[in-house]
Amino acid sequence: MKRLYEIEEDELGKEHQWHLNRRKWLQLALLGSAAMSLPWVTSCETNTNEDAPNLDGGGIFTHEEMKNIYTLQNFLLPEEGNGPSAAAMNAHQYFLWSLNDPHLPASEKDYFVGKSIQVFDLCKEQMDKNFYSLEDIEKENFLLKNMSEGWFESFISRMITVIFEATLLDPIYGGNTNENGWKWLEHTPGSPRPDNNTKYPEILSKIKPNIS
Repeated sequence: MKRLYEIEEDELGKEHQWHLNRRKWLQLALLGSAAMSLPWVTSCETNTNEDAPNLDGGGIFTHEEMKNIYTLQNFLLPEEGNGPSAAAMNAHQYFLWSLNDPHLPASEKDYFVGKSIQVFDLCKEQMDKNFYSLEDIEKENFLLKNMSEGWFESFISRMITVIFEATLLDPIYGGNTNENGWKWLEHTPGSPRPDNNTKYPEILSKIKPNIS
């Protein structure tokens, strides 16, 4: 899978801007032709569309860990007047759905769970606070301070991938609430749409193996 963004070292100390507006970028992503540099999005004030988000960790994360994940996602893709936020896409619950995929390799699940905890433990060590308790400037400073670490940069990159998946996929998978992502992109989904019987991974059980 192609990386969705790239942080250039000589740009780390500068204000981060979109290389293309988000709608155009995600339209390209829908066509499978997105290949450009995309730094994370920051805003002066981080707002969300959910006053009381569902922070149930589904037995994978604690409530505190989910609060950190939710806050990180909405710092990476906030509500800033140029498209829906991660909260509006229910990205944190889509993240849980993806981790519960029975076909997800155990190594992938272990990676996301382990690195999530590692990032937020590092935050408490360096900032003496949970990530969700930081001011926006502190969040940015924490991310910039550690982005030179390969494992850290890779985790942030993959979390942004998760957020965009939540924006683009059918709402049946837990993200793209009320088709907000599609409406914003003016995207018409293909037909037929998946239902509870034909969605992934249920549909795989209906496909007989090709026995020669």
